[in-house]
Amino acid sequence: AAGAGALVTSDVAERARAAAAALGLAPTPVAIPMVGGGQMVVPGGLNAAAMLKAQEAMKLAQESTDGHGSEEIEINDYPLHARWKVTHKDTVAPILEFNDVCVTTKGVFVKPGLQPPPGERKLYLLVEGEDKMKVKNAVHQFKKLLQEATLEDDANR
Repeated sequence: AAGAGALVTSDVAERARAAAAALGLAPTPVAIPMVGGGQMVVPGGLNAAAMLKAQEAMKLAQESTDGHGSEEIEINDYPLHARWKVTHKDTVAPILEFNDVCVTTKGVFVKPGLQPPPGERKLYLLVEGEDKMKVKNAVHQFKKLLQEATLEDDANR
């Protein structure tokens, strides 16, 4: 009985291969260029095309996150407590260490309704790092700190 089942299974597989070939869907080996150079040969045209698409998407994602990144966060218009929080060493150190980034406070404080002096900018943070995703993550954490400190400030009034 086991032999008959094997024949039926192989017969179904053979018919599926024949139908795929008739529709032009027969698997053919495809050479896919590798990111680091060289090629990878993959059997099966449809799967290879999907793999090539996925590989291209991965390459684009890698290119968008590789390399030096920097972002600015304007902090001038936040309450004093919030500005203090994102510039205080004890608060900032864990964010910097975890994300492997640097932060620099730049600009000058400008009172509400006034413009900064010529050649100056309002107070802001410059976040820099070797990885764009880590910079984005650090910026997100700084913005979250600013929002939380602003809410604390509002609650204490």
